[in-house]
Amino acid sequence: MKTIKKTITSLLAATAVVGAVVGSVMAAPTPPEDPYEPNNTYDTATQVTLGQEYKAEIGSMDNYLSNRYKVDEDWYKFNLEKGKTYRITMSGYTARYSETTLLISLFYPGSELDPMKNTFGDVSVRNDIRDRKVDNYDFEAPKSGTYYINFYNFFDLDNKKLNNDTGYIFSVNEIKSQVEFDKNVAEVPCGKSFTLKATIKGKKEKITWKSSNTKVATVDSNGKVTGKMAGKTFITATLPSGSIARCEVQVQYKDVTKTTDFWYKPTNYLTNQGVVKGYDNQTNFKPANVCTRAQMVTFIWRLQGSPEPKAKTCKFKDVKKSDYFYKAVIWGNENHIVEGYKNGTFGPQIVCARKHAVTFLWRLAGSPTDIHTKKTFSDVKKSDYYYTATLWASEHLILAGYKDGTFKPNGDCLRRQMVTFLSKYDANINNNWNKQQNVH
Repeated sequence: MKTIKKTITSLLAATAVVGAVVGSVMAAPTPPEDPYEPNNTYDTATQVTLGQEYKAEIGSMDNYLSNRYKVDEDWYKFNLEKGKTYRITMSGYTARYSETTLLISLFYPGSELDPMKNTFGDVSVRNDIRDRKVDNYDFEAPKSGTYYINFYNFFDLDNKKLNNDTGYIFSVNEIKSQVEFDKNVAEVPCGKSFTLKATIKGKKEKITWKSSNTKVATVDSNGKVTGKMAGKTFITATLPSGSIARCEVQVQYKDVTKTTDFWYKPTNYLTNQGVVKGYDNQTNFKPANVCTRAQMVTFIWRLQGSPEPKAKTCKFKDVKKSDYFYKAVIWGNENHIVEGYKNGTFGPQIVCARKHAVTFLWRLAGSPTDIHTKKTFSDVKKSDYYYTATLWASEHLILAGYKDGTFKPNGDCLRRQMVTFLSKYDANINNNWNKQQNVH
């Protein structure tokens, strides 16, 4: 198929577009059950409507491709007209393991329906989930009739990664007028602005601008984007004919803008997930401030999805129902993550020491004792209650310590250290490493 032209543009984050059929901001990291199953063969292919976004997942691995790889597949079909130009847009939005790769094949009328023959213009297309790109494939239909598209999911059996859910989004559109941005991801501090440049190819049409979250950032009719509070939003430019350009915008805290700071990505990631909050109407993070016990237990609770505690009342006399950390403290105590003091208080405003932070996370993981690391810190003794927690955190790359070989267990846990501990826990214990790579 000589008329296929491959174009790749990073239009949006792969974690950004969700909804059973149309796009919205993703509310959970785990992909839902595939609404289009069963469609794992061409004769059960799902009929696609042009211009409509489809979100699905490949999860269970039911076919062997070779001794090394397993594969699952989904099939879709759609009708195209000869001589018209179309765009297939696809992206991955979540994958449990970084080794996951999606391969897509397009079959035009008269093709042999064999994915391994790579009939997408004799080109194999691999979309690495970690790249979180949106890949666009533009082509002129050589024939009128029914076209098929096949999605393959590969993963490495050598790594024994057998529970690999992979979500993807795709759509098929006829290209009449097309709008594109000069950038697909951007950062802007709170209170600052930048302008997105939109280019229309084909018939000139009026652009409708929109921000997915106007509390985070606004956009005017000229594409000027202004950061309002820290978080993530998506700016879209839409043409009446249906073409949409998207840009993922990370609004930064005023005091967290240096991308080389070790807490930069953790702060943005946990802010976007709703785990941590800032000050001054969400415009400053204050990374050098100390973290209190109330803050730490609240952040842990939110990281776990803000589960409802079993008890309706709190046993600690210094924790009131009106406190933002009320449910978090009840839940944390019920799950043996945090304890109170002998006088019946919780001490919410007491500064959380580094040894406390690591111990809380260790308890959150179930207080594991099967630890193999030999690395120890010179200022942590076997008799210390946090000894095992420290070894566990070090083994799981949550804790690095200082260059002089110490942990400084009694040092204050600063907010920048706290977000780093939490993000590493989420990456290495909750297996959300891929999601964190999607943060700018």
